[in-house]
Amino acid sequence: MMDPGELVYVRSCSRCHAADRSGKTDAPALDSVRISTLGPSRLEMTIRYGKGRMEGFGGLTDQEVADLIAYLSTP
Repeated sequence: MMDPGELVYVRSCSRCHAADRSGKTDAPALDSVRISTLGPSRLEMTIRYGKGRMEGFGGLTDQEVADLIAYLSTP
């Protein structure tokens, strides 16, 4: 069974950032080191409102965003 944050990732992020979070040519890898440099507040803003070519995911609930941040923060 998948972690709740992983489910959000697969549904919302994996098509651009790859299923294994390794990134693709037009979307960066989302490893825990990169995520830790953003910090939780900037990461939440990026998820909700987007950044650069990435569109925001304003339709996610607060719990989904929290679960996604927790998942992305793990190695």
